[in-house]
Amino acid sequence: FVRWSGDANGTENPLSMTIVKALAISAEFKKEDTTPATETSAFGGTGTDHGNGWREADWFGYYFPTSSGWLYHAEHGWIYPQSQTLDSIWYWDTSLGWCWTSQDVYPYVYRDDPTGWLRYHRESRNPRYFYDHETKVWTEVE
Repeated sequence: FVRWSGDANGTENPLSMTIVKALAISAEFKKEDTTPATETSAFGGTGTDHGNGWREADWFGYYFPTSSGWLYHAEHGWIYPQSQTLDSIWYWDTSLGWCWTSQDVYPYVYRDDPTGWLRYHRESRNPRYFYDHETKVWTEVE
């Protein structure tokens, strides 16, 4: 949203008004730049290229980055990484929420809520298995 024009002016959004007569109001919008940033994002431009869009980080495994920022991980499924490097990443896991890991600690994963350390059983998928160090039990995650 850029601004209102016509019988309303300014940039207040949302615009509150009491209508007592017919008005002609227009809203001006500016299109957001949605150019994919895969060449500069940590997961789009690094790792070993295996063709057809698939890449690999030697410590984190195979993944397929998309222009939306989401990537499909061969073991973890759909995740949304928030990182500028492959050394250490925060990511949104559709089942676990926000998680953090790094090449120094993986397959250990720090989970934000509930807080605590999990150990991923490598190569488990659908379901994935995590050892919860707080409860000392294995958890099955779809």
